[in-house]
Amino acid sequence: MTDAAASPIAGKTVLYRADLADGVTEAVAAEIAALASAGARVAVVSGYGAPEGDINPALSLKRFSGPLAQATGKAVRFVPDCVGAKAEAGLDKVEFGAVALMENVRFHPDAHRHSRNFAMR
Repeated sequence: MTDAAASPIAGKTVLYRADLADGVTEAVAAEIAALASAGARVAVVSGYGAPEGDINPALSLKRFSGPLAQATGKAVRFVPDCVGAKAEAGLDKVEFGAVALMENVRFHPDAHRHSRNFAMR
């Protein structure tokens, strides 16, 4: 897409589920960059490691902020949660055309229970 303003996703938030187990791959970076270049605010969510619903700083996705910014060429803001008011407040601070890297979904116990309620949040 060459004209971000004409894009159907310009001014919208796109939820992008990424597998970051092997780091930020070229394919993932290219897709995220294309979405942001089309004028979307891209909220990247991922599960990493096996924290079993516990917050484990060693498994935080924050470590991927720099590599994601470098690979996409886009501004990346780390949001320290992935659901709820804290996540929404962090996401609101991200401009359209930029990327929000949400915290590890596996830090929430409901993520392991295949909870419909968690999925809807």
